[in-house]
Amino acid sequence: MSLEISKNILLIGGGGHCHSVLDTLLRSDSYEKIGVIAKDADNYRELEADSIVSNYLVGIDADLSVLFSEHWGSAFITLGSIGDPSGRKHIGSVIQEIGFSIPTIIDPSAIVSEQANLGVGVFVGKNAIVNIGCRIGSHSIINTGAIIEHDCRINDFVHISPGSLLCGSVSIGEETHIGAGSVIRQCIRIGKNSLIGAGSVVVTDIPDHVTAYGNPCKVIEQ
Repeated sequence: MSLEISKNILLIGGGGHCHSVLDTLLRSDSYEKIGVIAKDADNYRELEADSIVSNYLVGIDADLSVLFSEHWGSAFITLGSIGDPSGRKHIGSVIQEIGFSIPTIIDPSAIVSEQANLGVGVFVGKNAIVNIGCRIGSHSIINTGAIIEHDCRINDFVHISPGSLLCGSVSIGEETHIGAGSVIRQCIRIGKNSLIGAGSVVVTDIPDHVTAYGNPCKVIEQ
């Protein structure tokens, strides 16, 4: 991965999550040029009708290598993830192999402790809080209003949805999705590649590779 800092950034994926990241970049005034990448030609035509991203469209996935040579030095995954991060993982591998710098993007309204450790490609949305001692894995999403209390461990490609609350020392395995408004008790471990439904209250550990939801949260299916 290139360590060069670029004033030009590509946002890869033009849907709702891209809207949020784009708004954060515009609010923070961090980059001179922002471009949005569509998946393919059909998706490009669809996004041309999207008033939020239409003025930022610069190409499709197949153009990434050419755009890198044209001084688009940074890239960020803005493809959303609800229970299936495979698309985000694929894009992450592609942009790393090409050599893009991959920043961490934090909304100006978010509060992130100086004693928290955030990996590359992390997005921290509006009014989110990441407290002291937390470790956030690469390419994870800490969405709007989420609270990550002290000493939590969140692995790569995790999505913490809006309004969720993780109490102290919670551990979340890689590729897991925590649904909106969920509450997770202190010291709970949630495994990798699992899906926690919206509004769940998690008071016992949750294993790998399951769907679970409810109050109290229970495993529904493998």
